[in-house]
Amino acid sequence: MVLLVETTRLLMKSHAFVRSNAPRILKYKSHSDQELHCPDFNKFLYFLFVPTLVYQDSYPRTKTIRWNYVTIWFLEFIGGIFWLAFIAERYFIFSFENYGIKPYIWQDILIITLENFATGMLLLLGVFYIVLHAWMNAFAEMLRFADRLFYKDWWTSSTYERYYRTWNVVVHDWLYTYVYKDFYEIVTPKNKVFSKIMAFLLSAIFHDYIFGFAFGFFLPVFMIAFFGFGVTLNFFKIKQYMIGNILLWYFAAIGMSINSTFYTIEYYSRINCPIENVTIESYFIPRFLSCNK
Repeated sequence: MVLLVETTRLLMKSHAFVRSNAPRILKYKSHSDQELHCPDFNKFLYFLFVPTLVYQDSYPRTKTIRWNYVTIWFLEFIGGIFWLAFIAERYFIFSFENYGIKPYIWQDILIITLENFATGMLLLLGVFYIVLHAWMNAFAEMLRFADRLFYKDWWTSSTYERYYRTWNVVVHDWLYTYVYKDFYEIVTPKNKVFSKIMAFLLSAIFHDYIFGFAFGFFLPVFMIAFFGFGVTLNFFKIKQYMIGNILLWYFAAIGMSINSTFYTIEYYSRINCPIENVTIESYFIPRFLSCNK
């Protein structure tokens, strides 16, 4: 999964670099006095490693590297990995590792999913902290990258629109700069709804691509969560702030529990119910539908 995330990150950065510098090349006239200002390789190399996906010729830099902070953040990241592994092992793998060996009725799956409501919240917070806080800050500190706005106060959001804008600022800025704006200004001018939908669609495709190749099967969980419920809930606004914030936390936690449940069930369905003739169709057809008999 790490390799898949890295290839996706490099793909997004490469697109950002080309998209940001292409207008300079297109506007340049070879037989004029105009100078062509292209970034050198050092700028591109630095951009590949800094924790941002939006290209600029220069970024704010710190004067020194605080190695004690780097050490603490990396230790937190490693500890967080073990903590998430323990949660997954204790609450999801333990519950569904016999799927396909012993029968499960839909009520059993529903009860386990609802019981793991708090577990889903822990997974959500754990992934957020180790990736968007510990990992990002560690690399930013080592590269003296001063812009540390990797997330905003998403936990105070009362609408999904604000939640998506503040949860992962790094990815949101890339989607807004290179997907939403291009569709809004060039592809479908002044069409905000379609531009938003395309940003959600691309995000869902990337998530399903990473998890699909990592687990060895395709399960459209993120397509349903992001492109289905995400797009729908993005247009709903609740006037009562407290109610909206409570509902957002509830849906985020139960959504994480549902996603983890279905991936665990499908994973063990393919282990406990192997098939003889593996085809390309078997990669896309969920095994848990026929395994639990």
